[in-house]
Amino acid sequence: YFDLCQHRYAILARFILCQKPLKYSQEGDLPMKLEYKPYYEKFGLNIVYYRKRKKLTQLQLAELADIDRSHISAIELGNVGVSFDLIFKLCEILDVKPRDLFDFRD
Repeated sequence: YFDLCQHRYAILARFILCQKPLKYSQEGDLPMKLEYKPYYEKFGLNIVYYRKRKKLTQLQLAELADIDRSHISAIELGNVGVSFDLIFKLCEILDVKPRDLFDFRD
């Protein structure tokens, strides 16, 4: 918990010093428990599916979501956690409901 608070404080300090909004990056990723890794991977595969259905590249999706392309890649690979804000933004871009991203097929 302390590391997360310290990390958020560093991001806030950078924001104040830069006077411009920061994009999400892998530095700001949410912590992830390894026991849930298979779910993150399935979530990522759904992002890939709906992104390709919209004929978007990772870079195009990242630009629309105002995040780095490497962050989209990490999400699609199931290597990072994702905030609700980003999930809702991705749903708007991909024209899907949040439940669609969590519909894990076997």
